[in-house]
Amino acid sequence: MKRILVSIIWIFPLFSLNAKTFMKIGDIYDFQIGDEFQFKSTSRGQGFPNADRILVIDKIISANKDSIIYTYHHDQYTSILNNQTQHLDYSFSHYNTTEVISNLDSTILSRFLIDTTSSKLSIYFDSLCSESTVGFIIKDKNNFEPTSTTYDYGKGLGLIKYEEYIPSGPSDWEKFMFYYDKQGFKCGTPDLMTSIHSMINQDFFKVYPNPVIDFLTIDLHDYNEIKYSIFDFLGNTVFSDNSSGKHFKIDLSRFRTGVYLIQINNRDKIFHQKIIKQ
Repeated sequence: MKRILVSIIWIFPLFSLNAKTFMKIGDIYDFQIGDEFQFKSTSRGQGFPNADRILVIDKIISANKDSIIYTYHHDQYTSILNNQTQHLDYSFSHYNTTEVISNLDSTILSRFLIDTTSSKLSIYFDSLCSESTVGFIIKDKNNFEPTSTTYDYGKGLGLIKYEEYIPSGPSDWEKFMFYYDKQGFKCGTPDLMTSIHSMINQDFFKVYPNPVIDFLTIDLHDYNEIKYSIFDFLGNTVFSDNSSGKHFKIDLSRFRTGVYLIQINNRDKIFHQKIIKQ
């Protein structure tokens, strides 16, 4: 869901800003395991279909509680026009990333201590669904054609928009959040292309309940003899076995809370499904 901010923009010297009016970094990056965020990228307001689905799969808080390490799983696709067929060619990728968030008690303003003699800082406030947002625009005053960079943050949402703008140059690029699901509260419309691999899997097997607390049930539609493995978010195999029936259960009661991937091998076919252990 792309948004146009209509809030009034205040421009004033950095020393006159009251830091208490800004959200803390810890409030902005307050994620829980299972939170989902989806982003799109455009260039000059255009671009071929793409999306990046980000799922929070691990959260580690430091001993002194001044930093958090998040691990994210990405389901991403991009597309490009095939000049020969004049159709779009799609590419899908799935990978994990890690982000360290520090200075949790500092305000987000502390990230934007700029030199006001060469740059101008604009600040605006808005909201995305029910969450408060704050935005910063940094404009370079020294260039003949001033460039600008925009950062928008949402409470509990992290960085929801990043934009680079050059009036007549090629580097006009934007990445923005258009959907999120935080503990069941959803905002926007998800891009189903990011989970197309999961939709295909449903034609061959069914996994439930998901999220799961103790026993995970697997129903196979056509296959009798399979090998299955469960991987943690680092790609380590935590369990594997064989099954010769179309219906069986896996005991996950001793598994740590988090996100896992189950892989089912049937002869020359391999299927995957993400599962959340509560």
